[in-house]
Formats: sequence, structure tokens, C-alpha cells
Amino acid sequence: MLLLLIFLLCSLGFMALAAAMERHQRQLGITPVNASASHLWRCAGIGCLALALALSMWRDGWAVGMVVWTGALTLAGMVTALLLTWRSNAG
Repeated sequence: MLLLLIFLLCSLGFMALAAAMERHQRQLGITPVNASASHLWRCAGIGCLALALALSMWRDGWAVGMVVWTGALTLAGMVTALLLTWRSNAG
């Protein structure tokens, strides 16, 4: 169950980082935001990724936790990229 939470936090973090970029704001249908709001999106994304790292290290220790986190990052990054690609082709 915690592994699913780690994956969801990684996905949320990548989507927040994508929402901080002007190009992806248009793809996601978000009205373009100013620099301070974009900075807030970036901080939220980094915070989600850091929380996912902390949870994975707490769950499995620092060595295996890093491997689990890297795997979750890989899968979440692929899902995010596919969703953004699909969204840009659909719209």
C-alpha cells in the first residue's frame, strides 16, 4: 500500500513540475501563471518527490529505498510523459 503512495507522490510531483512550465500549462488547459505561481508549482513538485523519497527510505532502508524510489520515478515519469503526449494529441 505504501508503494502505491510512493508512486502516486512521484506522479503528482512530476505533474506539478510539468504544470510549472508554460508549454505544459497550455497542454493541461491551465491558464498561464506568473513566475511566482510557477515557482510554487516547482516547489510543490520537488516536495512531493522528496516526500516519496523519505517514505521509500523509511519503508525499506536507505539502500533499497533509493532503488524503490528510482523505480517509482521511472514509472511515474513514463506515465506523465505518456499522459502529456496523449493530452497534446487529443486537444
